[in-house]
Amino acid sequence: MIDKHKEIIGIPETSDLVSKGSTWKQKHGWDTDTYVYEERDKAGALLAKYEVDDATHMYPPFENEVTFRKFTN
Repeated sequence: MIDKHKEIIGIPETSDLVSKGSTWKQKHGWDTDTYVYEERDKAGALLAKYEVDDATHMYPPFENEVTFRKFTN
């Protein structure tokens, strides 16, 4: 999953995406997983934080939406 999110966010090869946790909720027919990541350079310095929402509709046709928010220092 982290590779998919790294591609969607556009993290360069010079940075790492580090998982810091996730949550799950159901609301209005959507099953949403929220992932929290930190982008760090190869030296380990924090560059940015991200929240990625991966939502799937619980009923046919089972649509899927992935969005993210970036938080900078």
